Amino acid sequence: MTIAEDLPPEHEYDGTLARYYDAYFTGLDGEAEFYTNLAVAISGPVLELGCGTGRTLIPIAEAGSQISGLERSGSMLDRARQRIGILAPDVGARVDLHSGDMRSFDLGRHFDLITLPYRTFQHLLTVDDQHRALDCICRHLAPGGRVALNVYDPLMDISRLLTNPTDPEPATDAEFTDGEGHRVRARYLRGYDPANQWMVQHFWFDQLEGKQTVETLQARLTLRYAFRFEMEHLLSRHGLRVVSLAGGFAGEAYEGWGEQVWVAAQT
Repeated sequence: MTIAEDLPPEHEYDGTLARYYDAYFTGLDGEAEFYTNLAVAISGPVLELGCGTGRTLIPIAEAGSQISGLERSGSMLDRARQRIGILAPDVGARVDLHSGDMRSFDLGRHFDLITLPYRTFQHLLTVDDQHRALDCICRHLAPGGRVALNVYDPLMDISRLLTNPTDPEPATDAEFTDGEGHRVRARYLRGYDPANQWMVQHFWFDQLEGKQTVETLQARLTLRYAFRFEMEHLLSRHGLRVVSLAGGFAGEAYEGWGEQVWVAAQT
């Protein structure tokens, strides 16, 4: 299986990834509950950046919070609007969606909580992108407001790759049924660009009829990883005080690699 280097120049979450997003990218254990509980505890308006199809946004609205969502991908926003359109009217009324880029948005209001779930911050592929996004975030925070986000640090994964290089043949990752009732096999190959701190994932989605593949679609997803003190420095540079750092959504201790779950407050 070859990797296509000429994939469409669309946003990565348009096209193929948006088509399979809800069935394949099902989120991280405890993630939606973590952000929902935080929103309920803060009890003020919430902004979610990179809200996608609404997987974490909708539970927050269902729990009673007023929440705005910002999303760059038009395809993902369309799916979010469809999902919100079938909610109970009082829940749907607590949601407003905006098309925009987290590096350059201006919603003209402030929020008590701004969230970046499911590693949204890692879509910022340069240090300049990170600073621009944090500038926008801080301009939208109410006094004393909080920021919550999670990122993945692949330190141990990279270490294993140095001693056991990845097999060039993509591994079968999952089989699922898409929104149109088709059975799909997903495969992926992950690579690293240490100079840029990028994780690059290539996906193959095989639509199946019986045991036969009738169509294969490819997609690529690039994320920038960040280490613990790099994240702490970025937050501090923008006047954000770390409230907590955990290694998971149940408050597990951070052990130096893997998931980083951050909560920071405006100083």
